[in-house]
Amino acid sequence: MGRAAWVATILIVLAGCAGGPRPGSVTPHCAFGDAPDSSAPEWVCGEALAGVAVSAVGSAERNAQGYGAQKTAAVAAARQWLVDHLRAYVGVRLKAYAAARGKVDESQLGALKASVDHYITTTTVLGGRIYRTAISPAGTLYVLVGLSDSLAAQQARAALRLSMQNEPALWRRFADGRSAAGLVRQIAPAPPERQP
Repeated sequence: MGRAAWVATILIVLAGCAGGPRPGSVTPHCAFGDAPDSSAPEWVCGEALAGVAVSAVGSAERNAQGYGAQKTAAVAAARQWLVDHLRAYVGVRLKAYAAARGKVDESQLGALKASVDHYITTTTVLGGRIYRTAISPAGTLYVLVGLSDSLAAQQARAALRLSMQNEPALWRRFADGRSAAGLVRQIAPAPPERQP
């Protein structure tokens, strides 16, 4: 093979390597949003962590203010999502309690959930901690912020108590004669203590 043929072969091989993913290549199961060809830790795609009842992923692009500002922005974004996830967590428990009691009046359940949702805000999830961080190849910081099993149950009970205290007429029929404290414990019981 002549020199020109060798050069052409090398250029073809290099072009194939530099041209991005080849047709038929496997895309990662979990990828970063800003780097879809790069594998990301499973938690970026929603994998649950043991002992963390409610979690959310936030991200922030690299900026001129540095890593601290980037981390603050990513955590703030995660906390916004965490509010929605805690509301869903409480909604599931309300629905399960209603189903167990044979009281599945969807309109009443919707009104109760809306009332409790009102008391779950970004302030409610401030106790959430950062469990994981990762930086994508493009420089975006991803953080997983979550509430432990016990903290999620505690915050759920606090929101339920506020709703019951401020809107007792809404809860009267649902409570069916139970005390507010008893009802709160049944809807959002404390998780069992984990053995060391």
